[in-house]
Amino acid sequence: MPLFGGKKKEEAPINKPKISKYKEYSVPGPTSCLALSNIQGKDAIVTSALKARGLIAMDVDGEKLWSFDTGASVYSLAIANFGGTRAIVAGSGEKVFAITETGTELWRYPMPSTKSRWIKGTLSLGKWTQEEAKIYGYNDVYHLTTGRLDGEDVVVAIAGWEHYYEGPQIISAEGKQVCPFKRKVIGTQQPFQVIGCLLDISPRGDAILAALTAMSGMFKEVSVISKDGKIKDKLKVDIDMAPKDTYVEGGFRDKKRGKLVAGKLNGVDAIVLGSPETRSVGATSLDGKKLWKYEASAKGDVNAGINDIAIGSINGQSVVIVGTFDHCVHLIAGDGRRIDSWRYPSNVNNVAYGKINGKDAIAVGLYNGQIYTYTFE
Repeated sequence: MPLFGGKKKEEAPINKPKISKYKEYSVPGPTSCLALSNIQGKDAIVTSALKARGLIAMDVDGEKLWSFDTGASVYSLAIANFGGTRAIVAGSGEKVFAITETGTELWRYPMPSTKSRWIKGTLSLGKWTQEEAKIYGYNDVYHLTTGRLDGEDVVVAIAGWEHYYEGPQIISAEGKQVCPFKRKVIGTQQPFQVIGCLLDISPRGDAILAALTAMSGMFKEVSVISKDGKIKDKLKVDIDMAPKDTYVEGGFRDKKRGKLVAGKLNGVDAIVLGSPETRSVGATSLDGKKLWKYEASAKGDVNAGINDIAIGSINGQSVVIVGTFDHCVHLIAGDGRRIDSWRYPSNVNNVAYGKINGKDAIAVGLYNGQIYTYTFE
């Protein structure tokens, strides 16, 4: 049954692909991260859950390949290409881990914490919130992304609590600090304060894209920032805010989530943005042109919010996959029109794009611990 969303007026019919459920899996508790990749020559899922330590890799038929114990929950995950070598990068226990395809550790990078006594003293006053923070990763590495920046393979990671005040970290493929992500303010170096997970590397490889707390546009504005901290441009994104008084059934509204993802949409370098506090997602080209807005929930829907976004391709056409608080997955064409949408019994925490047996595929992770994979043809 069609769900609310997409443009009211379509310019041409959408070619809806045939969607086939491939398999269902389960993990202990809400999924916290999810990726589809080829590991050891096999199409595989890499995932983690809030009630587990570390992460697990299994082939798409459900056979375990390996697990890696980080010593804590994993709140962020990405598949990296380090000089042609695939690696799994995960944020956990206030560290960034790089792991080989066979499940062994390449390196770990401890996120630096502030040395300011004033900040530490202020944060200590909020210790009563730390138990909740530990559950949802507010004091951990809650987001990371990988790619090429100025010709170098890098990881960019953000952590919360004391680490937040050192800013995002740019880390090399060898696990060394390239630089903290900072800018000059009145003769001093100040870290960029990024909103939640709203950060990615430009597909052009020349900048970091981030929604900043200091920017007046808030969620509707994305800054294009060079590695040396210069703001080169600001991109406006057309999205609608969700109601402030919200009720989330079967899940926790984690305001550190949401997603800013960069990639190609029908050959155009673009960003797609949505957050737990928006009921729609918006796409803008890196040249500043509005591409589209897609409404995932109706105005006034108190269960609205965007959890995760991925960009992929189905049958050679660009597609955006969106997971929402109101239990839905939306497949959106590269021009912003709805291809399909469907509902689950629980909040959609994670979505991922990849290949299964040579076919375009997606994976969906839920708050109730279920994971589903689908193929398209």
